[in-house]
Amino acid sequence: MNNSVEERFKEIVKEVCDSLSIEIFAIECDKDHTHMFLNALPPLSPSDIMAKIKGVSSKILREEFPYLLIFPVCGHVLISCRREMFLAKKLNDM
Repeated sequence: MNNSVEERFKEIVKEVCDSLSIEIFAIECDKDHTHMFLNALPPLSPSDIMAKIKGVSSKILREEFPYLLIFPVCGHVLISCRREMFLAKKLNDM
């Protein structure tokens, strides 16, 4: 994965988690996905947390790394962090 994209992604996740009072135990990025161990209050479901993280990080990463939008994936513009990270890795390997 492109290190600058990965580092920025981790910063964004930390900002989102801080705003929601979520504790991050660990976050690790692979070439096309991320593993996170989080501690959150019961009203926040895992899907709610991930929707917020994916929504915010996707918007910011596409603004800060516009080359991530150049290549369509499965006929659609990149719509998730996972695809953006995968694409960043592919671009970095070129």
